[in-house]
Amino acid sequence: MPRLLTYNVHRCVGTDKRLDVDRIVAVIGQHEPDVVCLQELDVGRLRTGKVDQAEAIAEGLAMTSRFHPAMRVEAELYGDAILT
Repeated sequence: MPRLLTYNVHRCVGTDKRLDVDRIVAVIGQHEPDVVCLQELDVGRLRTGKVDQAEAIAEGLAMTSRFHPAMRVEAELYGDAILT
């Protein structure tokens, strides 16, 4: 049976107010999931350095991502992703 993990990453900003995509990758990687459902990702948003967080996390885990924007502000996106 595939291992599923869901995670609200809060745009990769921790309770310590630090933006750290690599920390998210490390936490997910500890669980070795087959499928990951992520909520509250920024893609191309100025507030998080214009990083495609879905793709960065997927790359760090050697997975592929499917991003779905829930909100669009000009070229900036905010939403959810599934990684496999």
